[in-house]
Amino acid sequence: MNNNEPPEDFDLPESENKLPQNDDEPQNLFSDSLSDSETDQSFDEDNYRDVGSVENFTGDIGGLPMDWQDNHIPNENDFNNAGARLLRELNEKLNSTDDADKTAQLLEAINETIRATQWLPSLVPQVLEVGLALRSPALKIGRIDLWQDTIYLLFHSILDQLKSDKERGEYFRLIFMNIADLKANMGQKIPERSAINELAREYGMYESGQGRWLLVRAALLNAVILDYSPEKAEYAANNLIHLARRSNDHMTEMRVYLAKSRRYLQDHRNREAFSMSQQALAVATHIEADRFYSDCFASMLASALMILPTSYIEDIFDYWLKLRPFLHDNVYEKAMFFALQGKYLYDRKTDFNLAAQAFKNAYEAEMLQSKALAQAKNLLGWGMSLTKMGEYETAHESYRQALTIYKSADEGEMEVWILYALGWNAKLSGRIEIGIRYLENGLERSLDLLMTPSLEATCKSIKEDLAAYRSSLDEE
Repeated sequence: MNNNEPPEDFDLPESENKLPQNDDEPQNLFSDSLSDSETDQSFDEDNYRDVGSVENFTGDIGGLPMDWQDNHIPNENDFNNAGARLLRELNEKLNSTDDADKTAQLLEAINETIRATQWLPSLVPQVLEVGLALRSPALKIGRIDLWQDTIYLLFHSILDQLKSDKERGEYFRLIFMNIADLKANMGQKIPERSAINELAREYGMYESGQGRWLLVRAALLNAVILDYSPEKAEYAANNLIHLARRSNDHMTEMRVYLAKSRRYLQDHRNREAFSMSQQALAVATHIEADRFYSDCFASMLASALMILPTSYIEDIFDYWLKLRPFLHDNVYEKAMFFALQGKYLYDRKTDFNLAAQAFKNAYEAEMLQSKALAQAKNLLGWGMSLTKMGEYETAHESYRQALTIYKSADEGEMEVWILYALGWNAKLSGRIEIGIRYLENGLERSLDLLMTPSLEATCKSIKEDLAAYRSSLDEE
């Protein structure tokens, strides 16, 4: 791979977000950083000698302004100092506010400062330190897009300004881990033969003795494990757990447990998923990795709802709130919490009014994060709750919004499910013929898809309900 070019599958920002070239100086860096006396000097005609004659041009001052010694032209050191001070001041303001709008403004300001200072090699360490710390506040307010902008700005800073592979490798480790987490968070895939994997491999990620790369490998595994075969997923995870234990790397071990839990959930191996998430939470609390607590609880509850008694599930919710008492102030965490609460209230408590409110809250949180598939899932839960409450028109609109998202994402199996829900909703509202058409459309869509066990079960239910709908229509 050519190390002088960004990986093609990093989804770099569009042209309006492009970074300045190395020889471009920032235009506004000094506007808030140096005093007026340093920045507002004007070189008008009175400040210059007439340089039209040879005598003047070759005189003692060589045609420079008369007061050239009193004017300070900013040099690279000045830009370094100004950039460092501005980054520090913005970061201090960011750490002192809980207001979502102000946080977003400060995140954007820091990104602009990083963009403006990207041409200064000596600022790279501070830029990386400040930039990587933006992950938590960005997730807290649901602005994953700002986190993404930061990651790609940092990638360019390393790529353009650090010349040795050793320097680049140390910093790229952190960038790769963030990119992998970003992709997993957004539900985006990282192909096995991707640019990120290839570049990480170049910098020694898979070399023996490279223990400092284990955490990156865990993040990458989490981003791709749902696409592996069951055998490959198990092998890759167990191998990494072995390496983490040998290196006494608890953070990597915990992250692999979480990745395995996600994979078990996908394979409907709920007991194994619950066990893995328990182990992940145990390690996370031991090392006080509090930003992973909600991920552990979310995985634990997703499996527990399928296998455990209601009282046990209530205890898990209570423990989650005990460890993360302020999770409702964090968009990323509350989206997971409300979605699972909605499922619990719908399935276990049959409190459809509260379930609808929980799914609505989860949907709104996912809207802030621009996570379309998560929005669709919550729209489905919200719609089903509304159908149970007899609010058929509102439910219909929720289903239609979800169907649009799933069609756009080419999620055929979920399209079938939504068409099933639309038919069920229409039938309950008294429009049996419309309900029949939706069920028929669902079966027709399934013919274009690979028949998985879950799709087969859905189609079986559709056929049974379709027969019942037609029978009830004949009786009228």
